Amino acid sequence: MNKKTLTLISLLLILLPSVLITAQHQTRVELTPTRPPNAPDLVVNFVKFTLDPTQSCFTAGMPLGTQVIILNQGTAPLLDTDQFEIAVTLNNQTVTRAVNGPIAVSDTLSVWMDDTGTSFSPISVTVDSSNRITESNESNNTWQGQLPIPTPYVACTVTPTPTLTPTASPTPIATPTRVIRFQNGGFEQAESPRNPTYWTAFNLTRTDRQVCNEAGEGGCSFRFSGPSSNGARLLSQSFRVFGFQTDDTLTLSGLVQTVRLEGRALMRLTLSYRDGSRQRLVYPIAEGTTDAFQPFDHSVSLRGKLLQVQLELIAAQSAGGVWFDGLTLR
Repeated sequence: MNKKTLTLISLLLILLPSVLITAQHQTRVELTPTRPPNAPDLVVNFVKFTLDPTQSCFTAGMPLGTQVIILNQGTAPLLDTDQFEIAVTLNNQTVTRAVNGPIAVSDTLSVWMDDTGTSFSPISVTVDSSNRITESNESNNTWQGQLPIPTPYVACTVTPTPTLTPTASPTPIATPTRVIRFQNGGFEQAESPRNPTYWTAFNLTRTDRQVCNEAGEGGCSFRFSGPSSNGARLLSQSFRVFGFQTDDTLTLSGLVQTVRLEGRALMRLTLSYRDGSRQRLVYPIAEGTTDAFQPFDHSVSLRGKLLQVQLELIAAQSAGGVWFDGLTLR
C-alpha cells in the first residue's frame, strides 16, 4: 500500500463520524396542505328513496330512485360554471351523476337519481366524488346510512280516451293545453303536521308545521316559526309542466304573512327548459309584521320550452315567523 492510499484512508476515518452525526440529526419536514380561506363546502344534508319528484301518482313501470339534497355550508358560492359528480353506492353498484351549480352560501340543490334502485342495504352518497371542486373541507363529502323503503304511492287514475265520431268538416288544429302538476299549494293535506303532502321537507324545527287555525284561505297554511339555528329550513316541490312555449308567461301567486320577522325568508323558483338550461328566480319576503295574509303575484317570461319547475319556500330568519298559503302557478 503506497503513501497516497494511506493518506486517503486516514482522511475518510476523520470525516466519517461527523457525516454520521449530521445524518442522524437531519429533521424531516412534512408540509401540511393549506385550505382556502373562502371556498364552498358541499355536504349531503338529506337522502331518501322516492318516486320521481315531478310525479304526483304512481303507474306500473315508474322507477323509484334516490333524492339527494346538497348543502353548501362554506363561505363562498358554487358558481353556475362549476360542475361536480354525485356518486351513490347501493348493493355494490355505484351510479354517478354530473351536476352543475350554482349553489349559494347556505343554499341547497335537490338532485333525483332515477337509476339507483332501492334496498334495505346500507347506502353511501358522495358529493364531488371526483374532487373537482376546491372546498374548505374535503373530508365531509360522504354520507352513509340505511334508508327506509317508501310507503306505497297513490295509483294514477287512467282516464279512458273517448271515441271520436268522424265528421266531414276539417278538424281545427288544437292549441296545446297548458298543464302544471303543482299540488297542495294551500297545505290542506298532510301526512303529519311537519310533512305536507307532495312537498319535500328539509331541516325543519319542531315549530315549523301545518297550522289549521291560521289560514289566509281554506282551512290550513304552513308556518316557519323561530330562529334558524342549524341553517336554512325549506319545503320543496318539483313538478312537470306541459304546453309552455318561449315568451309565454308563468305566474306564481299566493298569500304570505309575517310576524316580527327578522332575517332572510324567500321563495325560489327554478325553471328547467328542454334545451338543458335553467333559470332561477328569487322572491324575498320583507321583514317585520303584516296586518294579515297579503296576496302576491310574481310573473316571468319564459326563455324557451319549459320542462320542469321547482318551487322552494326557504326560511333562514333569526327571529319571528312567516306563513304561506294558497300557492298557485298558472
